[in-house]
Amino acid sequence: MSRTLQRDMYHLTALGYPTERIKVPDLDPLAASRYSYIYWVDHLYDWNSNPCANYRVDLQDGGVVDVFMRKKYLYWLEALSLCGGMSNCVVSIAKLKALLQGRTDASELLELVRDTHRFVLYHKLAIENSPLQAYVSALMFSPARSLIRGLFKHEEPKWITIKPPTTEEWSACLQTLEGHSDKVSSVAFSRDSTRLASASADRTVKIWDTGSGECLQTLEGHGLVVTSVAFSRDSTRLASASLDRTVKIWDVSSGACLQTLVIEKAVYNILFDATGSRLHTEIGTISINVSSALDTTPTVMKPQDPRYQGLGLSSDNAWIRYNSENVVWLPSEYRALCSAVSAETVGIGVGSGKVWICSFNAETR
Repeated sequence: MSRTLQRDMYHLTALGYPTERIKVPDLDPLAASRYSYIYWVDHLYDWNSNPCANYRVDLQDGGVVDVFMRKKYLYWLEALSLCGGMSNCVVSIAKLKALLQGRTDASELLELVRDTHRFVLYHKLAIENSPLQAYVSALMFSPARSLIRGLFKHEEPKWITIKPPTTEEWSACLQTLEGHSDKVSSVAFSRDSTRLASASADRTVKIWDTGSGECLQTLEGHGLVVTSVAFSRDSTRLASASLDRTVKIWDVSSGACLQTLVIEKAVYNILFDATGSRLHTEIGTISINVSSALDTTPTVMKPQDPRYQGLGLSSDNAWIRYNSENVVWLPSEYRALCSAVSAETVGIGVGSGKVWICSFNAETR
């Protein structure tokens, strides 16, 4: 597995090449090890957790896992993106971290794995959408003292001559869940904290896996801003309220709309009672009787970017572009409220009040 892992295994070349456009080559370098890339940690966890196992995989400092993470981690992330396994990676690293807890001979490896966990949580979306951003956005926007950033510093793009300032250490923010196209108005955890629901002004509700950060469902049907969401006590149903004066009850597993309740006025706070048969709101209690069909929703077309020469930003401000090619994916806190471009330098003002500058040398790219 290690012998196959290297930078740009599918010869994509373009740093912003989107995952959905990637075609598996006839001679796929990942074919023989595709299963291993995704599930090796799961097997390692099961084997080392078995008290009857006669042989344990080398998990101490300087062992095979330590060497793999220090030399191949970034290439492994690229491979997982190409294989569609980034969500598995988040869970796998958490399992590996659990395996190392309490071991006196793996303190350095545990510190490294903790850093890899924060790294993939923070940069999962960028790498999942464009595999080669593992070497651009992920390295450039990691903290200065990130172990992975230090180990793979040789992979950072040399043609970016002025880079944005970053923090010294990872912040308290574990991960940013992106997918809504407008502001988020309400969030709610399931009772077991494995799911998170978010309501948005974009008229949708999303259900997220809190362990991997994967969006499991996008619930569409409301006609106006969704104001509030709430899980039932058993976490099998989700209620959503909207300015369109409806409350919808959804099946969490399938995403099906089970019931649409038309009410006299919009509500902003909803909560299931202990029995799951009523909803408490600021205008009173609503009884629930699951017997309704799904609503239909129109198709929304994505805006298309015009073609430009030189440096610029994408229409959604998520990418720095060069000659209309995506080259650097921007984490949400680095995205522009306003921006200016001068030759090979872009200045970006963000919502926190800060301005950061990034400069390119196109000749060395």
